[in-house]
Amino acid sequence: MANYINNGNGNFNGYNGFNNTINGTPVNNNGYGFVNNGMNGGNNNVYRPPVQNFNAESVIQEIDTAILALMQGRVGNIMYVRDTLLRLQKEGKIQIVGGGQNRVAIALVADDSRLRQMYNMNGPMIIMVPVKLPEGIRDNNRAAQGYFKIANSGMDQSPDMALVRATYLPSYLLPNSYLLVQKRAIRIEDCDGVKKLIASGKYDANKQLALACRDYIVTNPHIYNQYSALITAYDKYFVMADLDVEFSPWNFGFVIEGNKEILVIIDYGYMTPRDYPLLCPSCGQPLHYCIPGEPFLKDKALSALQVSVDTFGQYSCKNLSCNGGKGNGTDIPYYRPDIEVFMDYSERYGRI
Repeated sequence: MANYINNGNGNFNGYNGFNNTINGTPVNNNGYGFVNNGMNGGNNNVYRPPVQNFNAESVIQEIDTAILALMQGRVGNIMYVRDTLLRLQKEGKIQIVGGGQNRVAIALVADDSRLRQMYNMNGPMIIMVPVKLPEGIRDNNRAAQGYFKIANSGMDQSPDMALVRATYLPSYLLPNSYLLVQKRAIRIEDCDGVKKLIASGKYDANKQLALACRDYIVTNPHIYNQYSALITAYDKYFVMADLDVEFSPWNFGFVIEGNKEILVIIDYGYMTPRDYPLLCPSCGQPLHYCIPGEPFLKDKALSALQVSVDTFGQYSCKNLSCNGGKGNGTDIPYYRPDIEVFMDYSERYGRI
């Protein structure tokens, strides 16, 4: 899924192709434009505000137009939307803050306060742009539908729902648009804890960033307990994929409350409401998302399942009396990769 590169506070690093221009006007590090003062022989610089002939709405329209052109077959280049984003970034209209196969996350350069006000979104936001069609559009739809479900679940006062409500980042489809606006979080690779791990010299920043992100969650008891509680709670309300921290640490991040890091999921593209039973085909018990390191997996008889969970997300009935899965010559509970469970469930109940 997404491997976004941003520092979570609105500043972007060189991996995103940032150059010091806004709409073609050279700027200094504070974003102010300067020109030579002709009255003094051109030897001094004086301030001139950069001229912007765009706003948030016009940039959004440009992106939607590109998506529509690709959908309607008016352009033959399947990379057309991605190329459009690269052009808009070069023109100083957006910053690309990360991207995956299906979607790219951007931040608007123009003032987006009206949009944030419209959705009662405190703090910075990102826009998720579908670049692989129709998959990216489906991902955006799922993210918005999931948030709508949670935001309208007032009758459920369980602790699990309280946790999901508190951690599901506000996500809305823009009207008459293919774009999703989402509250911005600090990505796992940009949090202070991971930066300290990299600075310690124990990890190669170029080759082991994913490992450092994984270790920060798994080996830190406070963060791991949050991760375990998060997956347990979301598993009650969603069928999901790509949330095994051993395989996909990039899909997590943090929001800061006071001086506390609150772990959150930041990519909801592979989550769909669990409105119908999800049962083991062998024993008939409910299937649940496996959590790396959970007590259930410490049974030596389940070593094959544990190895699978350590490499890729898995669902299992977690019924020790079930013999639906085979491993090491012993009968073990049924298990299946999360993406297969997610896709089958989505197809069966029309949620693709």
